Amino acid sequence: LSVIAVVAVIAVGGTIAYFNDTETSSNNSFTAGAIDLKVGNNSYYNGQSSGNTTWSLADLDNGQGPENGKYLFFNFSDIKPGDWGEDTIAVNVNDNKAWSCMDFNLFNADDNGLVEPEEAAGDTTDGPGRGELQNQIHFVWWADDGDNVLEQGEKVFQEPISLADLNAFSIPLADSSGNGVLSSAPLTGSQTYYIGKAWC
Repeated sequence: LSVIAVVAVIAVGGTIAYFNDTETSSNNSFTAGAIDLKVGNNSYYNGQSSGNTTWSLADLDNGQGPENGKYLFFNFSDIKPGDWGEDTIAVNVNDNKAWSCMDFNLFNADDNGLVEPEEAAGDTTDGPGRGELQNQIHFVWWADDGDNVLEQGEKVFQEPISLADLNAFSIPLADSSGNGVLSSAPLTGSQTYYIGKAWC
């Protein structure tokens, strides 16, 4: 049997040479296309236009904005019960089609001291991470047509949700699985899409 095995190996080894050859194709390449995402915001606070949280389509990372060199969706320092706001966010991907999602993270929820009504109500929380406002502000999100108004027929993709619950909130805007709230196809290059958000 060992003799037969050796002869078989020699026979196979001899035939491999007839089927052995190498060809080379060099300098192949893939080049990624470019996209230029621009974002704008049209903001209202208690029914009045909010200039420091409104801007036209822009690159948000270029260091220039309407308020202290920053683009801010929220910059309200005297919130009271009954206050409300509405923003329409504009999203535009220049040239190429693109998939897109929106992520929201809460980085800070500090309590900046106790005022007299809080103390009278028995509130003792104060300091970093101990604020309560994020539990009282609620949001609604929808696919808007760009007019800053939630109208019948516009798709609400997030029912009222507190600011605290928005932490690590992610929504696919244009998604290949068909779950995109703006589109199940890629966002079309140079077309502006709108996301409405209202808070109270």
